[in-house]
Amino acid sequence: MGQKFFANLNTGISKGCGAGRDGASLDVDGNFTPCRHLDFHEAFDNLRDYWYDSDVLKNLRAVEETPEEPCSKCRYKAYCLSCLATGAKLHGRIVKANSHCSLWEKEKADG
Repeated sequence: MGQKFFANLNTGISKGCGAGRDGASLDVDGNFTPCRHLDFHEAFDNLRDYWYDSDVLKNLRAVEETPEEPCSKCRYKAYCLSCLATGAKLHGRIVKANSHCSLWEKEKADG
């Protein structure tokens, strides 16, 4: 992402974590997952139904609307979407909140 705030083009669908935004995966049992690191397995008859009807994917695509600390207070929040599997592992749910982010650690140290 870099730290050049005004030169950062890290926006849109291609910024950061692409789980459920630009790809998905299948597990060995044929269930769909947003990515192989997110343990949200869903059974659908086909990829189209999964892509448009999955509640998990809807939550992933809306996660930036309600970030939690430290992401909610970070000056890079509009330009960053760290791995959502990290948030899920730390908090037990889909959330934009990564207290292990290197930019957040730097802000804490500078602050």
